[in-house]
Amino acid sequence: MGSNSPVPFIDPRTIVLLSGIMGGLMAVVLYFLRRNYPPTVKGLGEWAFATSVLFFAGIVAAARGKVPDVISIAGGNFLIWLGVLYHYIGSQKFFDQQPKIAPKLLSVIGLALVALWFTVVEPNYRVRLMISVFVIASIFSMHAYLIYSRGSRSFAHRFALGILLVALASQILRFLTAWIYPLGTGILDTTPQNLIYIISYPFVMLLFAIALVLMATDRVRTEFEHL
Repeated sequence: MGSNSPVPFIDPRTIVLLSGIMGGLMAVVLYFLRRNYPPTVKGLGEWAFATSVLFFAGIVAAARGKVPDVISIAGGNFLIWLGVLYHYIGSQKFFDQQPKIAPKLLSVIGLALVALWFTVVEPNYRVRLMISVFVIASIFSMHAYLIYSRGSRSFAHRFALGILLVALASQILRFLTAWIYPLGTGILDTTPQNLIYIISYPFVMLLFAIALVLMATDRVRTEFEHL
């Protein structure tokens, strides 16, 4: 169990798998909200789908070394990008915006193909990491700006914004540490900076899923107050 880890009791594979399982549980919650909340609360379907995708991303990423790299690395990265993208698309619908899904999705697919090249043809973890940081940080930035500009001053919206800013900061730190400290070989590497990232990631994603639930509940409460 993580015998080469600087912190022996931390197993990166278990943490990555745990993040996926927590995503699956929150996807179930969001799915039931979608079925029971009024249709005026938009975006719940996309949020549930996104969280489900992140559930599968955790399972796929944790399978590295047991399945081909094209699945565990390239596939895992693409699922993570797709998940955070659909969280953003769901929030656009939640705030009554009409998202342009095709251009965003094509951009993510294009960058996933580039990352695939640096997984299979010319394996290069640094390039893959830089692409991943760029994609995730870009989506987090757009998502944070959306909630900042369209959200209210309620606790739910401020909480969601705060979580996104923390998530964005973690990506910036991940970028900086990749150039300062030894890089390692992948998401299951046991370098201290990577352990910090994969330990914080599941909690950030869990808190963000909770924030989405709070935002939806806050919207329903507001609508009932105006009846």
